[in-house]
Amino acid sequence: MSCVLTNIGCFEDSFAVRKFLFPNNKEAKKEDIGLDGWDDADWGWNQDEEEEESKEEKKDEQENWLQECQMSLSPTNDLMVMAYEERVVFLQQKWDPRDDDGIDYRYHTVYKGALNQDEGECVTSVLCIPLASQKRSSHGAPNWTCVVVGFTSGYVRMYTETGALLLSQLLHEDPILKLKCRTYEIPRYPGIAEQQEELTILYPSALVTIDGFSLFQSLRACRNQLARAAASGSDQIQPPPLAYKKWGLVRQDATTDHISCGVVTPCAFDQLNADSIIHGYTASVKATPPASSRYVTTGVGPFVGFFYALEGISQPLLSDVAMAMASKLKSAFLSAASGWFGIGGSRQGTEDQIGGNRHKPKVEPATSLPIR
Repeated sequence: MSCVLTNIGCFEDSFAVRKFLFPNNKEAKKEDIGLDGWDDADWGWNQDEEEEESKEEKKDEQENWLQECQMSLSPTNDLMVMAYEERVVFLQQKWDPRDDDGIDYRYHTVYKGALNQDEGECVTSVLCIPLASQKRSSHGAPNWTCVVVGFTSGYVRMYTETGALLLSQLLHEDPILKLKCRTYEIPRYPGIAEQQEELTILYPSALVTIDGFSLFQSLRACRNQLARAAASGSDQIQPPPLAYKKWGLVRQDATTDHISCGVVTPCAFDQLNADSIIHGYTASVKATPPASSRYVTTGVGPFVGFFYALEGISQPLLSDVAMAMASKLKSAFLSAASGWFGIGGSRQGTEDQIGGNRHKPKVEPATSLPIR
């Protein structure tokens, strides 16, 4: 079996990207290293073996800097994101008219900066998600790419291709391990349900799932708000809270990775087997097998875990939506009352400032999901 590796592009200036992501590393100067990798800094012929070994180790460190970064490439190959600690670089694919070495496209830096909002906050995972266009002329074609970034604080933040913040929400108070997205799939065989879009966020002891349709609507609303704010000369937007489900991964000592298999419907034998093992010989078996979402995790104790979340299971109420609506109604009523009576303006401002300093995002508890 053989395969062909197709070149889709190259870096325009990889040295600048490495220098920005690793500013404290001692690396060779750009002008001292030629295009062929030959270092002209030292022409000494009598060198000790220790010096040669140390140079080889430094060279390996300089060449392995990509392995220390968090990277994500869009499925459309038009955007690449590289992050290390709190620094991030967005690279966009552009056509190169020079075509010196047979490469038509090169990745140019469109944004670079630090994304941490708290001290000590670092990037742990990145993901590029292309969103489809709803225009009649290009319906279904990729319109723009959303960059999802996970942090050690548990926050998940979503950015545009130029680095503008669209949405930020705390889903769990643990570092984010992995970000993955599952796209829509049509039913391949009779009896198999279609698979919807879904964004999954893995924490050390929890798994958060976000429906693709609701995520698309939220990102669309945030992008429209950002465009209107930029047109009016402001940068303040009010993103809607995300609707999500949180599952607590029980009976697995450590979790390192995961995959969402979508909605599955077991056969009659598997249903009888599972009910007999879980509930015993007195278990009541339903006539129709219940559909459930399957999640496979890897880690320690056990090495592979299978989790099944039944469709239609009761979830804890997401009070973020209710709290946001109540806060907006309260602020609107108080501002209108202060305008009518001409009082309470400064007091309300002081209370808002104190409340903003003391306010902490409320994190919903996870629903226990035992391993099978």
